[in-house]
Amino acid sequence: MEEFYTITINGVEETLPKMSILNRGLTRLNLSQDGTNAFNYETLSASYEGDNLPSEDELKAKGVEQLEYEATLPTIEDVKASAKAKLIAGTALTEDEANTIVL
Repeated sequence: MEEFYTITINGVEETLPKMSILNRGLTRLNLSQDGTNAFNYETLSASYEGDNLPSEDELKAKGVEQLEYEATLPTIEDVKASAKAKLIAGTALTEDEANTIVL
């Protein structure tokens, strides 16, 4: 049975799988996820191949930071709208905007 954390991201309370939060915490700390089982902190501790695994609270906090960062990234719809506006205005596109154009 899946386990969850209830967390607050940008002022909104959400319930998300522990695996998702713990993996994002590892990502935020630039720690390898290779061969790990992040179902919960206990399985992560048992499968983590290193001696520098942060505490569960630290991984959870870093996971929330990563989710907050991800929420600031533009969606593909945002990038497409920006590309369209720039094409109409005749201004240069960013690489991401150019990548959204399919000929």
